Amino acid sequence: MSQPLKKFLKIVLPLGLGVFLIWYIYSSFTPEQLAETRAQFSKANYGFVALSAFLIILSHISRSHRWSFMLEPLRYYPKLANNFMAISVGYLMNIFIPKSGEISRGIILDKYENVPFEKGFGTIISERVIDLIFLLGITSIALLLKFDLLAEYISKSIPKSTIYAAIIGVAVLGIVILLFLKFSKSKTNIKLKTFVMGLKDGMLSIVKMKKKWAFIFHTCLIWILYLLSFFVIARLSYNSIITIVTITMLQSFFP
Repeated sequence: MSQPLKKFLKIVLPLGLGVFLIWYIYSSFTPEQLAETRAQFSKANYGFVALSAFLIILSHISRSHRWSFMLEPLRYYPKLANNFMAISVGYLMNIFIPKSGEISRGIILDKYENVPFEKGFGTIISERVIDLIFLLGITSIALLLKFDLLAEYISKSIPKSTIYAAIIGVAVLGIVILLFLKFSKSKTNIKLKTFVMGLKDGMLSIVKMKKKWAFIFHTCLIWILYLLSFFVIARLSYNSIITIVTITMLQSFFP
């Protein structure tokens, strides 16, 4: 296959897949849903939609910068454009396959910037931990402002049995993996140890990074842009924005 044809297919195939998925989603709508969708589109203020989308794009650019700070201690210096592409593809993948976005980010960075998947994925895990801390902070504020609404949402969408089962499952899996790593001498174990060490390096990059204040700045900026994008598109009160953002972020961690 010629090089121009490969480049052409790399552009056309993803775009074609996107068009197909959009068509597939809308083809499953009932006539009533289609009518309601058209009505909502006709009433929408596209100036606010464009501004909200612009703020989200800025947050993705900021996240791309922040990711670079975490990769520098590992001696990888990816292009900002490739970081942005990986993050954007990750969000797109999450729409169709929940929780696949983080994996796709690592795969894309491995392909385009030769960052080993396990190390890139380790930095993504660290990034998610930091975001979880911010999420908990916003959740705490939201609980103070809208306790009844959020308590009802959490009780309905995340049953206690599911949380307990997840904790037990993770604990059992962790014990099994630790025992396997310690006592097994198979080739699979050697590969798994290499992968785990790569994850460890990626996760510890946040401790070793030199630009910690820049990292904190971009983390705050990302969440401020999230809040602003919700405020612009919804034009609701501060309390409602906090509630919507918290529920949306909870959905991203607990689909």
